Amino acid sequence: MIEGVEMMRRIFRLSAVLLCIGLATFILAGCFGASDDSTDTSTTPATAPSLGATVSTIAVATTAVSGLVDKDGRSLPSLFVNALGQRPILVLFYVPGQVDDEKVLSAARDLQSSFGGYTFLMYDYRVPSAYGDLSNYLSVNYPPEIHLIDRHGNEQWSWSGYVDKASLNQSLVNLGRY
Repeated sequence: MIEGVEMMRRIFRLSAVLLCIGLATFILAGCFGASDDSTDTSTTPATAPSLGATVSTIAVATTAVSGLVDKDGRSLPSLFVNALGQRPILVLFYVPGQVDDEKVLSAARDLQSSFGGYTFLMYDYRVPSAYGDLSNYLSVNYPPEIHLIDRHGNEQWSWSGYVDKASLNQSLVNLGRY
């Protein structure tokens, strides 16, 4: 009888250890690379925010006759050209109907009213006449893609893929500090 009780204890301990290992594996897979692309939360800052060093500066000649062409002859939206170097800018490229794109678009629209001194530019990828060469100019890779540009024309952050509303809000607050 004592052997049976001891055997049950060993089985219980082994089951508890295996359950803990399985749970840890599940949690780590979610944090470090789930295979479901629809929940990709990776962000790629264009700067090291704690150091304040910028990777890219966007300089556009706003004196072009049409107001839509930069010094390299690229066609750029007038709203972008007029805001560049004047106020913070959020540029979003999205695909309508896609889950992540719709969530990011909704978050950006919700935050727009809280950031009145910013320019929010949201472009449906299917309407290139609205954004011209801006997607090439910003090196857009995979929508949804957001670029945050400070009031001096420096790109501070960019995300390719899903970004949650809270992270986007904090990044916009930080963008206003540059």
